[in-house]
Amino acid sequence: MKLTEIAQRYWSRLQNLPKSRQWLQRMGAFFARIQKNERVRHNILQAIPFWSASVVVGLVAVGYAQLFAIAESLSLRIHAWADWSVFIMMPLCMVTAWWLVRRFAPGARGSGIPQVIASLELANAKEHHKVPKLLSIRIILVKIASSLMMLLGGAAIGREGPTIQISAAIFRKVNDMLPPWWPQISRRNMILTGAAAGLAAVGGTRFGWEGQFRRGRHNNDRTCGSRYSSGDAGIVSRFGRTLW
Repeated sequence: MKLTEIAQRYWSRLQNLPKSRQWLQRMGAFFARIQKNERVRHNILQAIPFWSASVVVGLVAVGYAQLFAIAESLSLRIHAWADWSVFIMMPLCMVTAWWLVRRFAPGARGSGIPQVIASLELANAKEHHKVPKLLSIRIILVKIASSLMMLLGGAAIGREGPTIQISAAIFRKVNDMLPPWWPQISRRNMILTGAAAGLAAVGGTRFGWEGQFRRGRHNNDRTCGSRYSSGDAGIVSRFGRTLW
């Protein structure tokens, strides 16, 4: 028996059940209502990029935190094995991290928060071409590699600033990947929400919302996706840390 015949048989059985028939009718009416209501459809399409990017941010934040812990543990083990190794590991790792940033992504230097603030100011039609120098996939990779290299060398660094820059870069990349027919989303709003999602992934959902609405309190282009994407990132990262 072919797969299509099996599917048709089970579909007919499902339709014959009274409860299933009512459920299918309600679902069909719901999707038909969404299709007719242009405003609902527009809001859903606008929310999808925010929600999908927030899930990616949560997963990346969990992985970055785990790599952070591994690098810190490895550094402590090396120093416990040989105290004198600090005189070799520290300059070697610092110079390597400096070279990575200088050679591949100068915009990855520092904590990352000033770059996000500058990107918000540059997120306009005239100066948006400068944003990729501060927020891009290359920035993400170099930021992670250089910070882990510094941590391996014994540097006292945190992952809050780098996570915020990484998250803003992810949201910006998702916005750039949208097809032309997709409802347009403010570049500034996407970057701001990405920074808030990164803050929520590190410090909790409450801090993400606070940072988002303090910085964007004058921005009227907030959708339901931007309001709750920082919360989604915080939930995903916390859930991922409990499973890891």
